[in-house]
Amino acid sequence: MVTTSPIRRASAQKLGAEEGDDSSRQLIWQRRVQRLKSHFSTFSAIYLCGFFLFCIDTPMFMIESSKLRALEAGVCREYYRHVGNAIILPDGSIPENLCKVHEIQQSLAKLRGVQGFLEEIPGLFLAIPYGILADARGGKVTIILAMFGVALSESWVLTVLLFPNVFPVRATWFSPLFRILGGGIPVIVGSCWAMFAGFSPPNLRTRIFFYIGIVQMATQLVGPMVGLLLMETVGPYITYFLGIWLQVLGLPILLLLPSTIAKNEQVLENDLDAPIAISPEWNLTNIREQFNGLLVHFKDSVFPLLRPTIIIGLLAMFVNCLVQPILQILMQYMSVKFHWPISQTSYIISIRAIVQIAILVAVLPYLHHIFTKRVAIPATADLYVARTSITFLITGALAMGLAAHAPSFMIALIVFSVGSGFTQAMRSFMTSLVPRHEIGLLYTIMAIFDSIGALTATPLLAYSFSYGISKGGMLIGLPFFIVAGMYCISGVSVWCLNARLENESCHDCGEEEALLGAG
Repeated sequence: MVTTSPIRRASAQKLGAEEGDDSSRQLIWQRRVQRLKSHFSTFSAIYLCGFFLFCIDTPMFMIESSKLRALEAGVCREYYRHVGNAIILPDGSIPENLCKVHEIQQSLAKLRGVQGFLEEIPGLFLAIPYGILADARGGKVTIILAMFGVALSESWVLTVLLFPNVFPVRATWFSPLFRILGGGIPVIVGSCWAMFAGFSPPNLRTRIFFYIGIVQMATQLVGPMVGLLLMETVGPYITYFLGIWLQVLGLPILLLLPSTIAKNEQVLENDLDAPIAISPEWNLTNIREQFNGLLVHFKDSVFPLLRPTIIIGLLAMFVNCLVQPILQILMQYMSVKFHWPISQTSYIISIRAIVQIAILVAVLPYLHHIFTKRVAIPATADLYVARTSITFLITGALAMGLAAHAPSFMIALIVFSVGSGFTQAMRSFMTSLVPRHEIGLLYTIMAIFDSIGALTATPLLAYSFSYGISKGGMLIGLPFFIVAGMYCISGVSVWCLNARLENESCHDCGEEEALLGAG
């Protein structure tokens, strides 16, 4: 009989244990790799969308301060030509500190107000036709067209400002004509958010929207800083030029994204009774067919979509149009009231972005999770988040208007920024009210409401700011008081949404009923 020594037995047991450990480690590693593959398979399109958004938004915020400074220089130059050329340097430039005269700043505010008003008109009238095109051919086509239209529009503004002896500064008002190509910013925003919603699993949509919001805030953090460095290095005009065409360089990322058309077709095949938004074979050959097609589309899809709760939600989201005008006024406001150079006002946008990133990363997802556990329905949790956020927006806007010094204004801006989750929460809630094949149409309608709001808000805030500059004192904060009032109206709309079920409505995930509100 052969016996094994205790030493050999111990060695064999140790070897077996090591082999077992290696096997378990390998199994754990394989599971991790598999989970990682599954994660990227599910969310790769979301990551690409976020990267695309970063690439096109960063240059947009990069040029804000340079565009403002270039416009201010144009208005300033015309003012001093009228009162006397002695102040204009041989190269045609004027020291920035001499452009802070109230008459110049009033004219600048009015110029930007009219400019913003005119830029929204193409989107208002073309959002629906381009939205139909997006449903038929995918959002990529409309985004590409709109991006080139915006680039050409901004290039015209730059051309006017570069040749002051040829063009008056008001010739910049012709730039919106180029936005007929693609429909402008509203079409870009609507198409992008429709893609985000189409690629997002319904149960994770709100959290993904928060993360997309983080990407947006990151662009507001990086863009102004890059713009500031470039302005100090190469001046506002070259910075403006680089920012315009850097936006276009992000377009190749769209080619890597899958199309959402196939998903919509599959949903329509599974739901034969669903209203057909549009068929990919929709190919109009003349104006009469196009007009008839639009009428049919409105009758079969647009009007049925405008249910009472959708309309109330759209009214609540009407304040989305305030974001860009507020950012524009912030920079000029700090320059006028606290005598900051325009290049330094870029810090305002970056500070706001830092606060918003912190809120979107650390606070809102946790808050939404708590609300979801409490009410068990994500859409109701969305409304709770929206109600909380709108309260901070109202308080912050009032405080900014009342702030007499820069530090108190910064604190008020931080309070205002805490409400940054309102838009994402409301978008998620609104998306939960419609089936998947109507998401693109819903976001097109949202874009139209944004355009209508911007048509009134942009000139209203600009002219109220101009009036405040002329009167001085507390009235210089008049735009922020108006913003607070508009947010109050939005808050009333949010609180009017009640918890009940909408008959015969469906969700992306195939649910049989849709939530209309939270009590």
